[in-house]
Amino acid sequence: MPEEDYLKLCLERSGIYESKDILEVQTPASATQLLLDAVFMKYPLVIFSNLTRNSFYMMAYENFSATSCPSTGKFDELIVHGAATMHPDDREAFATTFSRENLLQAYKEGKPSVSLLTRQLGDDGVYREVETTDYFVKHPSVDDVLVISLCDNR
Repeated sequence: MPEEDYLKLCLERSGIYESKDILEVQTPASATQLLLDAVFMKYPLVIFSNLTRNSFYMMAYENFSATSCPSTGKFDELIVHGAATMHPDDREAFATTFSRENLLQAYKEGKPSVSLLTRQLGDDGVYREVETTDYFVKHPSVDDVLVISLCDNR
């Protein structure tokens, strides 16, 4: 092919790029990240807890109305802190519903989750409805009672 024809062909084809479908070529890690991005759109606060060992850590904390919560520590202390940020009329219900003892009992009864709608004081001084749902999950390598909390400000 003459050089002139080759350069012309290159210029004509330079704007054409056939990309592969990202869903066909992505790695499992990038698929997981897409899923997490969607979860965090709905639930800006995600907490992993080990009820057996009285521990927790936060996986996400983006765009949640109250950000004063510690990111890791003792589960019992998390519930005390959380109850303190609730509307006075909702504090006892929150503390009771999400107490470690109540959650362990719900797990023993075979419940898949525990949920409660409360009003929580945001960093801006405004109370907002927050739905907190604790899902019981199982890890194949331990017998501990694990919970993932998904919190949605409304």
